[in-house]
Amino acid sequence: MKHHHVCRALCLVTLVNGSSLCEAELCTGPSSPHGFLATYTNESVYDKSKRPPCALGADGATRVEVQLYLTQVNKVDVKLGQVEVNGYLRSWWTDMRLAFPNISAGGCFDTVALSGSAMLDRVWTPDLYIDNLVEMKETMGASLLEVSSDGSIWRSQQVVLLVKTHFDLGRLPYDENLAVIKVASYSQDITRMRVLARGGSVGAGISGTGIQAPAIDSQVWRFHDQDLPEPFKTEGRVEVS
Repeated sequence: MKHHHVCRALCLVTLVNGSSLCEAELCTGPSSPHGFLATYTNESVYDKSKRPPCALGADGATRVEVQLYLTQVNKVDVKLGQVEVNGYLRSWWTDMRLAFPNISAGGCFDTVALSGSAMLDRVWTPDLYIDNLVEMKETMGASLLEVSSDGSIWRSQQVVLLVKTHFDLGRLPYDENLAVIKVASYSQDITRMRVLARGGSVGAGISGTGIQAPAIDSQVWRFHDQDLPEPFKTEGRVEVS
């Protein structure tokens, strides 16, 4: 594996005479996202079609945490049983094959941000889908993937989701309903991938935070357990099928 030496400039500005003093510091390894991809996702060392194991040297299921950061509730259609929301679908996992030396270890950065399909297509990503999806609208392709030096990965994708849910109006006007967004892996079973809410526990049950949002205000709906203007969040739930 080739290493590229890059000079980072550390500048100390003196206000006495208006001059500046720069001290050069040597870093080793890629110094840009393109350089990172060329080094760590080269076909000779990285197989994108192979999912990352649960840990280095182990072959257990890949742990993928998910969360929807909700920015807006567009509409609630109780007749059709549909809810449309804006937000960012976030996911977290670890791929030790992409771990790299950080700045303290002589590398050129602590995290590397990848955006655009050309870059994202070079890295393995979980094949997540929304089971109760009615429609997903275009969002101008806003997507970001950030790799940390320890191999941990965070991805955020802007989405507009129309999902199917059940409304029970038997207690109008004091009815209470739960809108659910079901996220799962399209091709991997639980022996290969475990999908859970952010900060949750592996296994069936309630844990973690499934939806997070700034304070939500509505003249029609009251969001349960929310004391405005505090941020809104809901617990996640794992269902094994």
